[in-house]
Amino acid sequence: MPKFARFSLLLLAALAGCGNTTIIYDTLSPSATQSLDSGQSVTVTATVFNDPSNSGVAWSLNGAGTLTSVTSTSVVYTAPSGVSAAAATSIVATPVKNTLYAAAVEILLEPAPVITTLTLPNGTINISYSTQLSASGGTIPFTWSIASGTLPAGLSLSSAGVISGTRPTLQPSRSRLRKLLRWWSMLPP
Repeated sequence: MPKFARFSLLLLAALAGCGNTTIIYDTLSPSATQSLDSGQSVTVTATVFNDPSNSGVAWSLNGAGTLTSVTSTSVVYTAPSGVSAAAATSIVATPVKNTLYAAAVEILLEPAPVITTLTLPNGTINISYSTQLSASGGTIPFTWSIASGTLPAGLSLSSAGVISGTRPTLQPSRSRLRKLLRWWSMLPP
């Protein structure tokens, strides 16, 4: 008889004498791999099944980052700041009443995004304008916004990173127009 078959029979014989054995296990939410930028956080929740004592889980971290707000059913993971290259870490939840079982969620760490659009194409007054900004690193999709200052009149920035619009005709202020007319009147005929 092959070794595997003997082991299987031995395992079945051992389990047969156990009666109604209930296995305590847990699942995590979110369960899918998470992608985070430097300093971002995610809350992970554990649900434990078949544990009449409701003992919850013990949390552990395999890699960089920190676990805070730790309870028997949830934890907040925060990615380290200053991630310079992509890396992976995992959060593990082990049921207190069954340390032979564990559930984990993988965290992909991404470096902070860097804007790679260094110059913008020139625009023309009263002609439609549109250009896409770009960035590298970070977790996509990006949400773009203006941190300080404003765009020229008639232009706007979409959350997708598109600068678009039509720049209206320049209308000089009254004081500038007066100066221009005075200067014009001083020119010889």
